[in-house]
Amino acid sequence: MLLNKNSLDKNIGIVSQVILDHLVTSNSQTQAQLAKELGVSSRTVANHITKLKKLGLLKVIRRGRGKTAIYKTV
Repeated sequence: MLLNKNSLDKNIGIVSQVILDHLVTSNSQTQAQLAKELGVSSRTVANHITKLKKLGLLKVIRRGRGKTAIYKTV
């Protein structure tokens, strides 16, 4: 697991940290692909991505309908 000092300082929780780590290493995964890989629901992934965005740890770049978003850590 990659450890991001900013996220550890904010105490984001293990699931959010795992999702953040996966997005750092493979930023072009869909939320559905990530959910399947982690064994959680797509909604769970979406909720954690929203949480990471609100905390200022993740930036989501939307590329349009039918294309995957790009995730950047801040």
